[in-house]
Amino acid sequence: MKNTKIQLSKNIFDAIKEKKVEPRAKWQCLLFSRIAWAISFVLVVIGSLAFSVVLYMVINNDWDLYTHLGDSLIEFIFVTLPYFWILILAVLVLLALFSSKFTEDAYRYKLATLIFASLIVNVILGGTFYVFGMGEFIDLQLQKEIPLYNSLSYDKDKMWTQPEKGILAGTIISQNGDELVVEDYLSNTWTIVISANSNIKGRVMLKTGEKIKIIGSLGKGNVFLANEIRPWTNQGLGGGRGMHGYTTP
Repeated sequence: MKNTKIQLSKNIFDAIKEKKVEPRAKWQCLLFSRIAWAISFVLVVIGSLAFSVVLYMVINNDWDLYTHLGDSLIEFIFVTLPYFWILILAVLVLLALFSSKFTEDAYRYKLATLIFASLIVNVILGGTFYVFGMGEFIDLQLQKEIPLYNSLSYDKDKMWTQPEKGILAGTIISQNGDELVVEDYLSNTWTIVISANSNIKGRVMLKTGEKIKIIGSLGKGNVFLANEIRPWTNQGLGGGRGMHGYTTP
């Protein structure tokens, strides 16, 4: 056993001598480690932003909508899950883990521990970003600036523009008493009729420029009878209110 250790040490020494391996200066090792930590930190922050978008999309997924579309819940989940952002998040977590392996303390931690810690940080930081509206901001900005983005993610506007199935969404362009004029994402104009039985949910602001979602039924022409009106996003979504509970300009 002793001879084996001696031989192994000799082989290592010979290999170092043959390849002319020289030890790095301590400051170089520390600098390299700090750079690796900085890269890992940046990747975790970006990953947390990606998680805030995932959280925003999941919370605002209108899980009861599948009943109006005639789909099963499984089909609805399959169609609407934010696969693009989940993939981005997974890649960023893996890159952060890879980068952390080059730090001076990496050998102290098991891979499972690093993965768990990374996920916890992403959830906490990503949840904080979501609360401050970063998930919604990123999603909306990418929709505006990058046309290809809409084809990579669930098109919420398209899903909600199916008046024949009793669902419609759009931006309010005018209001006259109990009627709203709304323009959908295809630039079609609709007259939304609100009755005393219409349920105005959440913090809906029925004013010009506000984007809303409507559940109801088709009337004649481009008239849509509202049974329920929801805010476009569900942040702060509360219980329903009656006809006289909504806010007007």
